[in-house]
Order: sequence, then structure tokens, then C-alpha cells
Amino acid sequence: WARRGGRVLATLVIVVLAMLHAAGAWSLLPLAQLDRAIYDARLRWTMPATPDDRVVIVDIDEASLAQFGQWPWSRERLAQLVDELVVRQSVAALGIDAVFAEPERNPGLRALQELAADRQRGDPAVADWLARHQGAVDADDTLAQALRGKPVALGYYLTSDREGRRAGSLPPPLVPAPGAA
Repeated sequence: WARRGGRVLATLVIVVLAMLHAAGAWSLLPLAQLDRAIYDARLRWTMPATPDDRVVIVDIDEASLAQFGQWPWSRERLAQLVDELVVRQSVAALGIDAVFAEPERNPGLRALQELAADRQRGDPAVADWLARHQGAVDADDTLAQALRGKPVALGYYLTSDREGRRAGSLPPPLVPAPGAA
């Protein structure tokens, strides 16, 4: 019984550690490395040998940076890229591997917003004009309009760090989970 009990206990310890690791409650470096190695091997075994001609990767390379300026590009430039690919090139779907965690810093927009707030106490026609033209310099709004109703997936940062900052929530799923009401 002692030998058998020792095996059961050892198996139980391994299973509990693996479950804690899988849940993200505890990380075991060798197990994480093994998990990555198995994942890589599975991809090598199951992926087709030739690239799929239907998939095109648009890479922002050194030539693009030389032509359009350093990264990150303005949200207005990204909106132009979305329009080019989705509207003019008719891509079926577009994935943008970038996280837009904060509003774009735009001193011109901030000045207009401050001016509009100040003018609201004065001439309503000036405040109305400022409110109507504020969108012309709001690059976040320009990108949002370019994305609206289009087959575009944006990057989303997920972490298993329990102390991590929560900055929002996941969007609703496009396809409901099986069995979900």
C-alpha cells in the first residue's frame, strides 16, 4: 500500500501543479517551455506545406517608414490604409496587429475642445461651428469611421497577470458560443 499510495500522491501532485499552471495561478517554467514546444510541433505537423494565396500580409517595413514617417502612424493614415484595403482592394477580412489603448495625442484637437468649451459661454454660433469642425481633426474618430461596418479585427491585449490593470472589456462575440442563450 505504501508504494501504491506514493504513486497516487505523486500523480496527484503533478495533476494539481499542471492545473494550477493551466489556470495561470502558478507558473512552472519547464512546463511552459514544454507547452510552447508541443504547440510549435503541432503547427509544423498540421500546417500546409505551401502558403495560402488567399492570405496576404501587409508589412510596415523600412521603405514604408521612410515614405510615411516613423511608427506609430497617425490614426488618420491607418484609416486611409483601411479604406484602401477594404474599400478599393476588396479584402474579405483585415486584421490589424496593433493595440489602440489610448486616444491619439492631438494638440490641435485639444485646443479646439478648449476653445469650444470657452466659447460656449459666449457666442453660440462660434461654439456650433467649432463643434461641427472638431471631427475634421479628430484622428480617432476618423479611424473609427473607417472601421465601422467593415470586416476588421483589431489587436487586443490579454494578460494572465492578476495584478494587471483593467482598461476595458472584450467586445461581444461575432458568433455566439454553441449552446449559449
